[in-house]
Amino acid sequence: MFVNGNLSTGGDIIDDDYLFLQVAKDTTCSYLHSQDGVIAIGGNLTALWGISDEYNDGMLQVFGKTQAPYIVSNDHAMPDHSASECVYILDGRIGQSYLGALDGWEFFEDCELMFKDGICEDEYQIDISAFFKFVKKGVNPLVDFKTFEARKAAWDEENEEQEPEDTGDLPKNSETIAETIYLENFSGSDEELYEYMVSEFEAIEKIGDESEKYAYGGRAFKLSIIAARMAENWRLITQRYSAQQIDELRKIIIKSATNLADYFLKIGDKKQLAFIYEFLNDDAVSIEKDEPFLYETLVRAGLELQDYDSTYALVSVIDKKSEFLPQEMAKSIADVIKSEGYRAWLAKQ
Repeated sequence: MFVNGNLSTGGDIIDDDYLFLQVAKDTTCSYLHSQDGVIAIGGNLTALWGISDEYNDGMLQVFGKTQAPYIVSNDHAMPDHSASECVYILDGRIGQSYLGALDGWEFFEDCELMFKDGICEDEYQIDISAFFKFVKKGVNPLVDFKTFEARKAAWDEENEEQEPEDTGDLPKNSETIAETIYLENFSGSDEELYEYMVSEFEAIEKIGDESEKYAYGGRAFKLSIIAARMAENWRLITQRYSAQQIDELRKIIIKSATNLADYFLKIGDKKQLAFIYEFLNDDAVSIEKDEPFLYETLVRAGLELQDYDSTYALVSVIDKKSEFLPQEMAKSIADVIKSEGYRAWLAKQ
């Protein structure tokens, strides 16, 4: 279906059976749901009640601005920002836009407790139809803060009752790191996890074919996921391992992520690059401790993603420590320093 102009309807636009819709200009509706087909809107999208999507076959693409009070996404390609204030829900999690978070979003804890009865099917899924039944009646689909606190207290109490009693033979929190950071397809002791990380990283480094080495879902990709989870739980790592093991794990985490970022830069995959970039650009990463290759990668990635403020700030720090950089990397940083963009940024500081 092609609309060579604006599309305005007082009702809903529902794709539940491969709707292929292209609108040249603006689209206005009460509610829009994208599922199996492809909906492409050349102008702005305004949805009175909100937009939602489900399943990964189709996509919703808006080339202008999206305005919707609720954006509910479940394994689907679609906008994640609204020109006006909105509630963003991804796979049952309620998020707020946050520059320093992975993929630009930070999600609230215990989101399943925030939905009114009948909406949340499980921890990672909501009933989209039930959610928008509340919305279309003008009713807030989320509970008030007092109700949330009561639910949270009851949930905490229930979990405390289910915890096994301390026998005195085992220390508290005796679960392995593997269990704590929920690694898939792994069971074993802390020492086995350390040996796995070291041996897997060494095996990946020996793979010559880059497309095989960094394939989505491949060994390097899986290792980077485990590494990211370990980084998120770094306090546990420091409690369980020796100083030498901690240093080795840190190098593996940073090196594996940097290698992936370099590959995504090479093939021009900005979506994956942005995810890795946010992880590597964390405040916990310090130039005194990490290898020089990381900073050159961060600079190239930041310029590619047009994150100029963070990139130029990093360059100004690296410039003062240029003796740490190999000659080729130092030249790359020097080129940035000579650029008009960097000089303009520096003048504003």
